[in-house]
Amino acid sequence: MKKWIGIAVVVIIVIACIWYYIASSGTPVRVAKVVEGKVSAFVEERAMTTLPHVYHITMPLSGRIEPITLREGTPVKKDQTVANMDIGELNTRVAETRARADTILKQIDLNKFNAIEDTAKVEAKKWVKTMADAVNAALKKSEASKARLAFAEWYLKSCQEMLQAISIKERNHAQMVAAEAKVDYEADLFMYSATRTVCAIFDMADTYIDEYLNRKKLQGNVLQQELKAALANWQQALRNKVKADIQSPTNGIILKRYVMNERMLPAGAKLLDIGNLENLEVTANILSQQVVRIRPGNPVDIYGAAIGEIPIRGVVDRIKPEGFTKVSSLGVEEQRVPVVVKINPGDMAKLKKQGRDISLGYRVQVRIYTDSAPKAVTIPRTALFRGSGNSWQVFAIAGGSAKLVNLKIGISNYKQVQVEQGLKPGELVIVAPPVDLVTGTKVKYNPPEGKAVKD
Repeated sequence: MKKWIGIAVVVIIVIACIWYYIASSGTPVRVAKVVEGKVSAFVEERAMTTLPHVYHITMPLSGRIEPITLREGTPVKKDQTVANMDIGELNTRVAETRARADTILKQIDLNKFNAIEDTAKVEAKKWVKTMADAVNAALKKSEASKARLAFAEWYLKSCQEMLQAISIKERNHAQMVAAEAKVDYEADLFMYSATRTVCAIFDMADTYIDEYLNRKKLQGNVLQQELKAALANWQQALRNKVKADIQSPTNGIILKRYVMNERMLPAGAKLLDIGNLENLEVTANILSQQVVRIRPGNPVDIYGAAIGEIPIRGVVDRIKPEGFTKVSSLGVEEQRVPVVVKINPGDMAKLKKQGRDISLGYRVQVRIYTDSAPKAVTIPRTALFRGSGNSWQVFAIAGGSAKLVNLKIGISNYKQVQVEQGLKPGELVIVAPPVDLVTGTKVKYNPPEGKAVKD
């Protein structure tokens, strides 16, 4: 009996050793449980706090700027004076342009004075009538002289024909009368012609006066244009004087001061930068091959040393339409696109309560979520690898051995992957499988905790 008991003990010991050998043999691996949970796809990148608009306060025109006492960080209100120009020269310019306009106004009034011309027109009409009467009188007188000349010539001819019947005295008298009649006729004819010429001139007097008045009218139009230009210069001088009081265009703070002491500056010279930190946003330069997955409205986590342990939230506000080339630290040219993130106002208020008043130009990190699935079958990313035909594969655990499984995957990030086909929750997969692992290889492992991998 003792003999059989001893044999039984030996058999049990041998079986236990065999079982221990079988159980302890196999390739050691790390495993993870296939779980169901949320998975998200995202893009992570360094970013910087920015403002949608920084107001560059510049010299409105060339001149002397007075000392600027406002320092960086000083709060300002909209329409508050932040800088002043010396207005001495501007006052002189206003006076000069106003005096020029007043001078032209007086010239216009003088040009409108037509009393002399109107009187001349009335008198000219009277002279024209008088000269017309004189022409008629001269015409009648010349006609009478012509008749006398005709009679004198006839009488002279008669005397010459009756040379034997009259005395020499009578003949000579007839010649003298004929000569005088001819001279009188020619004089009257000349006077008639001269009177007609003068009358014609007086007939043109009204036209000359009208032309002179038209010239004055044209000159008046020119003066009106000169007045408009003079008034425009005056108005510009007044506007320049107003511009000398340089005001803030928005509520905000002084971000940067370029000028402190009084000096002469050209128009456009920078004086101050002003921004409203309530409109603070975040800009990240994303690689162009990743930015195509991002859309306005995508949720964003903003974190980093400037933010603290708890990230703040935001959304993608806009994607700028133009990219740029940046050389990486490794000397590789990268094409990047600015993506602007709007920070949730409530989170900004929480930061301020924590004493973290982030400002312009602070370095942060962003995680932009491009897709998510709240209930997805997930595995660790490190369990996944490319197999033959470039398909996605994992090694699952089946009866203590490795089993190669083809997968169809969905959303992924650098920690976890969504499995759409090939695995079920509760199964085990090998994490970072050895390169020599094949289907059927015995494996040994510690049981996983069974918790989902958090992204």
